[in-house]
Amino acid sequence: EEFGHWRNCLIPLPHEIAISHKATLLPAAVGLQTQAGTGEIEQQALLELTELFETRTGIKPTGTAFTIRLVLLDPQGQSDGTGHPQAEHLRALPHSDQAYVVEPLNDTGLRVIALSPQGLYHGVQTLKQLLKSHLTPEAAVIPLVHIVDWPDLDERGLWNFDLDLIPWIASLKLNFAKVPSGVRHIEPGKPLATWVASTEQYPNILVEGRKRALKAVPIVSHLNYIG
Repeated sequence: EEFGHWRNCLIPLPHEIAISHKATLLPAAVGLQTQAGTGEIEQQALLELTELFETRTGIKPTGTAFTIRLVLLDPQGQSDGTGHPQAEHLRALPHSDQAYVVEPLNDTGLRVIALSPQGLYHGVQTLKQLLKSHLTPEAAVIPLVHIVDWPDLDERGLWNFDLDLIPWIASLKLNFAKVPSGVRHIEPGKPLATWVASTEQYPNILVEGRKRALKAVPIVSHLNYIG
């Protein structure tokens, strides 16, 4: 029944999921780890996991007894120069550039594995959903879960919405958003001055989308709106 509750926390539900048991630890025992030289998408994923942990437990996840590792495989399917057994499995999945695996490391950790930063970010969103309601200042209850997941559609997203919702949209593994844009003034023989919508919270929507593995795409206005 408890493991069924964890499945109910997931939107969308991964294609393959199995939970054998759980680890119950003091929050101070849990740490996060990623590879050196990571890009902005991996850094954002790590930041979101860190913020979730700090918000729910009140401490930074710097422990060593249980480690959550983010593993981005290189084009040869290796991690730190070593071939990874999940590489071929990931390559064979539909939309493999966005696929990911979450797997336990015995009872001492979990790792999220992907072929691309986008896949890694999506795996972290699933992990955040699993952890969200099971982290408290007293205990971190972590399911030792095995997940294999991939999107059914290459692009998934919205056209008209509040741009401040981009983090929430990305948390559901949607990866496309239409962003209003246009021209300020048209004069013959002069360059066009264009604009892309922003918000007070997110002054650069394109960057905010990009680091969350989401294509924030400026639209081209209908011709009857121009001028």
